[in-house]
Amino acid sequence: MNLLGYARFYAIDLLRGTNVINALTAIQNEQYKSYENLMAISNERTTQLLEYANKQVPFYKSFKTAEQFPVLTKALVKANSEGFKSVSYRGKLDKKATGGSTGIPLIYLTTREAQSFMWAGIIHSWKIVGYNLGDKVAFIAGTAIAKQDFKHKVFYSLMNVSIYSAFNMTEETILAYLTSIKENQIKLIYGYPTAINFIASYLINHQHLKFPHLKGIVVTSEVLENKHRLNIQNAFHVPVRNQYGCNEAGISAFECENGNLHLINTATKISFDQDGNLLGTNLVNKGFVLINYHTGDKLSINQSQSCACKRGYPIISEIIGRSVDMIVDMKGISIHSAFFSYLFRPNPEIEQFQIQFNESDIDVYIQVNKDLSYQFLYDKYIQKVKQYFKFENYHLHVNTPFLITTNAKHRYVIDNRKKI
Repeated sequence: MNLLGYARFYAIDLLRGTNVINALTAIQNEQYKSYENLMAISNERTTQLLEYANKQVPFYKSFKTAEQFPVLTKALVKANSEGFKSVSYRGKLDKKATGGSTGIPLIYLTTREAQSFMWAGIIHSWKIVGYNLGDKVAFIAGTAIAKQDFKHKVFYSLMNVSIYSAFNMTEETILAYLTSIKENQIKLIYGYPTAINFIASYLINHQHLKFPHLKGIVVTSEVLENKHRLNIQNAFHVPVRNQYGCNEAGISAFECENGNLHLINTATKISFDQDGNLLGTNLVNKGFVLINYHTGDKLSINQSQSCACKRGYPIISEIIGRSVDMIVDMKGISIHSAFFSYLFRPNPEIEQFQIQFNESDIDVYIQVNKDLSYQFLYDKYIQKVKQYFKFENYHLHVNTPFLITTNAKHRYVIDNRKKI
């Protein structure tokens, strides 16, 4: 046990009023319970929350039964924000904001219990690759992960976290990052897969840089493409694991040693609407109660598979992407961006893509891993796009810079249609 590391987190809990240590211990103690046992816990907590909401939360009092509770969109939550506050909750409520990648940012309230679980879920995902409390961590991300106000700077300092911005990375910046990571003996890297993959591509061409202290890399906030995972592993020579979360809905999942993504279902109850969109019920946040919250994500759960790691948490078999990553053509036909993932997957030269479209035009941007002057080799993809999408104009851009969002996340789809 790293006593100094535990002391750091006890100090964090004391200063912030959280209980991350206890929440992390709870996850570690329950993770090896049977699937049936963990489902029973989730179901019992769901029943208790539904009864609590019907009695204590104004928004839900107007419904006679829990079955009548509606799907909560961000717009609905924003329009009724006061109604989701429990009248009986006496703890402190903190304002939080979603990243707004759907185009509708959301301000919501969270409790210290919910914040404790969120960080415990993240730290648990780190421990899978060997992290110990107090180890030095590098965040490579934007504002969705790394906040820059004074309070967060103190928090990151206690956590032993160094921040490396995912914005405007040049070769000089990347070299400075890698040098700093090596000299500071960073043990774990956490951040956006596209940003870390960008750094990995540089590192593969500069193999004189070694990182003997690095234990592993955990990625979050974006879909981890398999080719990016392999590229990052080949560059840093450490395991790369996925971590998935939706804080509003209490959703947290970690990838185990066997490559399965486990959902911590004792903190959330999930379901799906008729279009396959993920709905989450936060079982931890009793101060601002969100039931059947539309996360904006699409994923699938493996109902039968067990894992050799012996953890009983349900397994997420695939994260398909965000429901906003839809391309809508002139006929109103919608196709998810996963169409392009499957289209480009057989070609190892294609590193990443982005689709931009409006009422009449579609622009397909691809990044390839070598300098090509013969774009005609890739024109075949436009012909395939024409088979499935109806637009007036089709454009292919090879190794042209992507449009980057304000929080440095990669957006697979940019919808430029005029908003009504």
